[in-house]
Amino acid sequence: MRGFDLYSFVKKSLTLGFIVGFVSLKISAEELRNPFDLGLPIFKGKSKLYCPQKNLYKPVLKELIIDGKYDKNDPTHSKPNPKPIRGLKTQNDIANFAKKLSRFSDIALDETKKPKVRYRAYACFKQNLHNWAKEEALLNVKANSQGQAIRKWFLGSLSAVSLKMIANSDFVLGEVEKKWLDDIAHEVKKHYHKRYTKRVVYFNNHDHWAIYAVGLNAILQNRKEDLLWVREVFDFALTRTKEDESSKTLYLPRETRRGHLGVVYMNFSLTPLLFTAHFLHQNSMLDKPRWEKLRKIAHFTHILNTNPQKLSLRFEQAQKKAKIQSQFWILPYLILTKKFQTPKQISQKFSTKKKNWRIGGDIQRFYRY
Repeated sequence: MRGFDLYSFVKKSLTLGFIVGFVSLKISAEELRNPFDLGLPIFKGKSKLYCPQKNLYKPVLKELIIDGKYDKNDPTHSKPNPKPIRGLKTQNDIANFAKKLSRFSDIALDETKKPKVRYRAYACFKQNLHNWAKEEALLNVKANSQGQAIRKWFLGSLSAVSLKMIANSDFVLGEVEKKWLDDIAHEVKKHYHKRYTKRVVYFNNHDHWAIYAVGLNAILQNRKEDLLWVREVFDFALTRTKEDESSKTLYLPRETRRGHLGVVYMNFSLTPLLFTAHFLHQNSMLDKPRWEKLRKIAHFTHILNTNPQKLSLRFEQAQKKAKIQSQFWILPYLILTKKFQTPKQISQKFSTKKKNWRIGGDIQRFYRY
């Protein structure tokens, strides 16, 4: 038996350590792909310009105790809340602030606008984002379910517009803003992780929007472990389906049970799932079996929108039509259909002047199919 060779041991250990260190460095250096980065011309802004709208809304620091717009005693959650909505102004301020930032980003990246207008929008985007970040808005830990919902939609919107600006301009997210968005993402993930681990019966569109928001922030922060969590919950969402016998498609029963809003909420719920699927695919985290399930949900929703008589599912109430803003899911659907070389069961082209603030405003040119 050979004796212990200290020199060889140290040499091998150092070599192995170098290799492990190199591999770790390589993994950590791999940046997650930005869904808005198509290699388009970069706009160079002027952030030091005066912004006449730099104090749009006062940063929300109060408790996020907000009433929902639907009657909580209604099992379908489709009837309006008969009582005055507590926290309505707070909710509107948060949503309107996110919409305004989305609009600033749209103007800054719009090549048809005059340079002065674009520079001003760029400066307003940057200064308003910083104003809320430095005050640590929306980080009050006291929040009810509707408050949590508003927080996650806000995170998804701001993460989307930040990624859009980073990919298409010289905008760089400052450390204050980066930490702030990450802290919000931590609160969102903490709340919705509890819902997921408890396998709550009401797991629904809110959870879909949560993984969309946390996923975009993961790309923003280049944190793959959060994206792995997103895929885990995404996989669970794909199990919460039922088959429609006539069409051999899948639907989300939690959404179709929403009284006269079943069609509306199928579209609303599918939107974050498909946009999440798109950035998971871009980062090599979406395989064909996952796509096939999601494709069947998309096909069901398309039939629901265009020719519901072909479905086995029947609604007890006349259905409200889904607005075009809730049908942006068609964009990532068409891209993924092409990527996976699957039959295009939705042939329509998607074009509208409408925008959806929850997914980053004017995004159509970044989803080329």
